[in-house]
Amino acid sequence: MKKFFCILSCIVCCIMVACSDNDNPTKEDSIKETSTDEEQLNSEDLDDAKKSSIDEVDIEPGTKPFSWAEHENKYVFNNSGADVRAEGFENTIASPITQKEDAIETAKNEATVEYNVINVYYDEKSDMWMVLFCMADVLGGEQYVYIDKDGLTRLIVYEE
Repeated sequence: MKKFFCILSCIVCCIMVACSDNDNPTKEDSIKETSTDEEQLNSEDLDDAKKSSIDEVDIEPGTKPFSWAEHENKYVFNNSGADVRAEGFENTIASPITQKEDAIETAKNEATVEYNVINVYYDEKSDMWMVLFCMADVLGGEQYVYIDKDGLTRLIVYEE
């Protein structure tokens, strides 16, 4: 079957070449198609593209409720066994969060795990956002980023 498709592909290519009207590229065309170093993605852009490619990330619809008081009690005041970070954040300059999309974009600054799913939670009482980054169909490796109404990160929790 592979041989058949290979032969068919060769025949199609031969027909296309025979039917073309001098479509051979010139030296100038080759120069235009050559990319410059400035057009290449640097490694930071590549990491961002890997993490936040819209085609690969499933953002769950709607915003789910959660209790910041319960999460703060569990992760800050009690030893939950989770890896908790309460300082050294990227989001240290106020940038108000007014909607789910703002929370996602702000939380992405703190994301350090590989993810293809994003869930957003909101605590109306404390005006806190929780953004979960995780991989679909993979147990563990979740990262929760807690952001206040001013866009400042208050807590990050890694669950295994």
